[in-house]
Amino acid sequence: MPSKPCVKCSVTITGPGQKRYCDPCRKVRNAERSIRALNPGERIPPGEPRRYMSSHGYVRLRWLVGLREYVETYEHRVFGGYVTDDEHVHHLNHDRSDNRPENLRQMTALEHLSHHGDAAWHRQAADLYGQGWSTYQIARLVERNPATVYRAILKLGVKTRSEDRLATPNWEKRRCDADAADAHDA
Repeated sequence: MPSKPCVKCSVTITGPGQKRYCDPCRKVRNAERSIRALNPGERIPPGEPRRYMSSHGYVRLRWLVGLREYVETYEHRVFGGYVTDDEHVHHLNHDRSDNRPENLRQMTALEHLSHHGDAAWHRQAADLYGQGWSTYQIARLVERNPATVYRAILKLGVKTRSEDRLATPNWEKRRCDADAADAHDA
């Protein structure tokens, strides 16, 4: 790996070419950075924001407002230059990254629940779970997050399996049990 001096303290560092700071200097530099979430009703800053994809599929917008000071909010919560006061914003096509105005509806939490509460896939997920499918397999089929599938199953009152079988598909469980039995017989 290439080595070069730290930009701040000149200590020799090794690592990928884009690494510019030694670990202690990097920690200090990151601690100096301030990121604040915009509050509901607050005006968005002027200028073009940076766009980031969050881990759960929503687009985050971040503006530099001072020296190493940032403010950010979710893109779908921005309406007319302000962060929405409404509790929920519904994506009509269920694509969290599609933030076109015609795809977004502001609504109360109760209205939002009515859109998602009795989804047809809930019953399908419960039936498949009863047949031995894992939450991960069901999630792939119904194009949802495994945790969302698990919550839907709980909501319908389905008795869940023990923790060690929640995430393990049945075919994997049977294979592991068969391997253990073969090892025991040998």
